[in-house]
Amino acid sequence: ARVYTKDEYKSQLTLLGAFALQLSDLANNLLIKPAPGSGGIVDVTKHYIHEKLSEKISLDALAENAKVTNSYLCKQFKKATGLTVVEYINRHRIELAKELLTSKKVRIIEIAYETGFQSLSQFNRSFHRYTGQSPTEYKKAELSS
Repeated sequence: ARVYTKDEYKSQLTLLGAFALQLSDLANNLLIKPAPGSGGIVDVTKHYIHEKLSEKISLDALAENAKVTNSYLCKQFKKATGLTVVEYINRHRIELAKELLTSKKVRIIEIAYETGFQSLSQFNRSFHRYTGQSPTEYKKAELSS
């Protein structure tokens, strides 16, 4: 087995970390893109979510829009996407926030509200949960690469 120097070891960890982030981004993109023909109420719900992403979205409003009960919508959505409605909304909001962080020169709090989060702390927690980084860390990493 090869013995790595401290610098080689750090380089390997950095490379693995970058690969893990790219893999995570690809997986998130696959999960948030609407699948054609994935089901009537699921497609209607996804469309509604995409239209209202920057607003507060309630389960009641989603169910009413799809003309089904809350529980039926949740079961069908999870069955079709593998995600809960809240997970789907948050992942999509985070993907939008990632685009805005690298393309706009606006404050992070403005991006948080523009992507539909109700508070900066909620945005920071969700962003870290899905990316493994804070929004500031993500922006610095993306702008330096």
